[in-house]
Amino acid sequence: MSFNFKGVTMKSKISLSVLMFMLGTNLYADNNESFSGNLRLGYQYGKDDIGSGNEMAVGGYLHYESKDFNGISGGVRLSTTYGDKGGDGGYFIHGVSTNVALLSQAYIKAKNESSELKVGRQALETPFANSDDIGMIQNHFGGATFTNHSLKDTTLTAGFIRSMAIGCGDAQDRFEKLDDGVYMAGVNYEGVENLTFQAWHYDKLEDMRASYMDGVYSGELGNLGYVAGVQYSHQQFDNDSNNIYGTLLALNHKSSGVGIMTAFNKTDGIGADNLYGGGPFFTNAEHTTLADGGDKASAYKVGVNLDTQSIGIDNVTLSVEKLWVNKKDEGTISNFGIIGEYSYNDNLAFRAYYSDIKDDVDGDKQNLRVFADYSF
Repeated sequence: MSFNFKGVTMKSKISLSVLMFMLGTNLYADNNESFSGNLRLGYQYGKDDIGSGNEMAVGGYLHYESKDFNGISGGVRLSTTYGDKGGDGGYFIHGVSTNVALLSQAYIKAKNESSELKVGRQALETPFANSDDIGMIQNHFGGATFTNHSLKDTTLTAGFIRSMAIGCGDAQDRFEKLDDGVYMAGVNYEGVENLTFQAWHYDKLEDMRASYMDGVYSGELGNLGYVAGVQYSHQQFDNDSNNIYGTLLALNHKSSGVGIMTAFNKTDGIGADNLYGGGPFFTNAEHTTLADGGDKASAYKVGVNLDTQSIGIDNVTLSVEKLWVNKKDEGTISNFGIIGEYSYNDNLAFRAYYSDIKDDVDGDKQNLRVFADYSF
């Protein structure tokens, strides 16, 4: 990934993003009809072997959800971004002009007490198809999803993905077809106390098949909280395949607010693929994932985090992490990251991510991203 930015000053202009903020006080909810929205300001600094520079953007979305008529409702969302970079020079807005306006959601929903069917453009949060909210616009998908809760403590999901708008790719301003589409099915089970389990399968007919499952157990021992997880994935592309394994252990000292974590992933075949989102692997960082290691790669991550409530500062979390991705016969990628998050209130939140990446093959990179989000 290149951060070759040229210095450009953001122009002063009234955009849809500003109008959204001005209209925020007039948004309302009537019974189960609702308007909602988000205003996001983004800044980033990037540096690599080619050069360095800054990037700024303002954007957000307006979302409308209709009333429920005998179990039938609909929703639409308009997402927009205006930035001071475009084309190959930007990361927030890449491969297009400096303006993006996208009808990111437009769906019909049918719902009863135990089931829901949603058809159209929508957001998804599954292991290999998800929002991957790392820029100004999230990933969105066109297709159909069906969920059912008839079985106790169980959610069953089936779906078909026909197209995708990539939030940080060349297709930010449009939905592009995924060839003949991707079929998916999944189950989430929470019937055992403190244990969550999920299993998913994705099938792109003859081109790609991917299965994923994980189990995560959490509990407390006195003043110590803990989380332990295992994951497995099998991916097949044409005649090539892999098996991906992962483990996770996290400990949190509740009275001090200090936590530590460690995670490990390994693929025994072709390189891991995050597919249609940020990927589910325990070691994934903001800019570097197991997929960057290629064939037969392994990844190891350690981290420390602090919830500052223990020192009298509310709604602030700080994290420091280090990720190593070992490429087969091609050196190592290391990613040192610092993450800070602050929630001023229920509507206003701030996030900052710093990454310092050392790559024996593709060169070193640094990146800082800061976001301010106002939701209404």
